[in-house]
Amino acid sequence: MLTRVAFTPFPHIFLFLSLLYGHRLHPRLRFLLFLPQLLLHISVLLLIPATNPQNDYIFGVVTFFVLINTSSLFLFTPDPWCLRRLTSPPFTSLSTWNRIKWAGELATISRGIGWNFQITPIFPTLGTTKRSFLLGVVKRILMLQAIYEVSLWYLSTVGNTPGVTEDLLQRVKTSAAMMAWSWHSIEFPYLLFILLCIFTGLLFLDPRESPQMFGQITQIYSVRRFWGRGWHQGLRRMFQVHGRWVAGKLGAKKGGKVAGYIQVWVAFAISGVGHAWGFMRWIIGGVGVDGGVLFGTGGRDNVRRCGD
Repeated sequence: MLTRVAFTPFPHIFLFLSLLYGHRLHPRLRFLLFLPQLLLHISVLLLIPATNPQNDYIFGVVTFFVLINTSSLFLFTPDPWCLRRLTSPPFTSLSTWNRIKWAGELATISRGIGWNFQITPIFPTLGTTKRSFLLGVVKRILMLQAIYEVSLWYLSTVGNTPGVTEDLLQRVKTSAAMMAWSWHSIEFPYLLFILLCIFTGLLFLDPRESPQMFGQITQIYSVRRFWGRGWHQGLRRMFQVHGRWVAGKLGAKKGGKVAGYIQVWVAFAISGVGHAWGFMRWIIGGVGVDGGVLFGTGGRDNVRRCGD
């Protein structure tokens, strides 16, 4: 029996092929490169029945964010083939093998380290030499696995929903454990992928091009920094381009604080819709059904406690 999760790799393949061969299309027709992704997503939702909630969630979230990445490249970027490595010639001058590497990197690495669209500030890498970098990656993998085991053990004792208990301190600890689990689930595969690429020479040839996915905790002291320098900075480029477009339409001054906050909140909104979409449910009031229940009950209880 076909399941939705079985179709998860196809959006990545479509994006890779679109980057590899899409430059042959007329600029006015590049929006067509977005359509296969959208049609696949809708077709799977309509034709393949829901089975395992966890696997369906993986399909929903992964394919949604590939859709966002595809739209950022082909709908909001004037010429994605102008995006290049700082030390490499333009796409049209690359050999066939280097074009394949270019398309693979651009489809999977979204932040732009070492590219001509990189976003500052650049986070420290895990080492400056190949040996120190590999040791840093291994240490981080072991640390993440330890954090994962502890958070999973804690969640198994209290349940994995922050709103299941009336005790505020326990609710905070449960939320922290959930974020630690999520941190592991995002960065752990990234680090394993980096190790594979370093050993095989497939993509990452220089440790300086493979920074940490998440920023330092000491740099996160505002909502804007939480997004841009902390949690989802690895996905920042694919979200920021939509926010920049919205800020421009609203007349915000380019580079100003208003434009910056518009970009942050648009990025948060897209991320929230993506996670809610993973549950295959419609969005209610800009927040997913599950998110609405969670934040609604949590906010109500916290306000009540403050009033007491």
